[in-house]
Amino acid sequence: MFNWAVNTKQKKIIYYSSSAAYPVKLQRKPYKLKEFDINLNDVRNPDFTYGWTKLTGEILAQFARKQGIDVYVFRPFSGYGEDQDLTYPFQVLLSV
Repeated sequence: MFNWAVNTKQKKIIYYSSSAAYPVKLQRKPYKLKEFDINLNDVRNPDFTYGWTKLTGEILAQFARKQGIDVYVFRPFSGYGEDQDLTYPFQVLLSV
């Protein structure tokens, strides 16, 4: 996606990362995670393969930014799956 964005001279893109990109030690204690708890210059144990994948995307986003693209990274804390209740936030937003 980032290669496409650079090659087609996109002005801005959104990358959906995940809360799994945060270090596991911060995820497992009562702590209010902050955006800057992830330091892309000093990566610390994200949540297994999925977290590493999302973190890799965030690192690629840095390269796209250096090419002049405005990249917005969102880290949702609760995804939506087929077994979610219809009152779950994403489904409610889709019905508005």
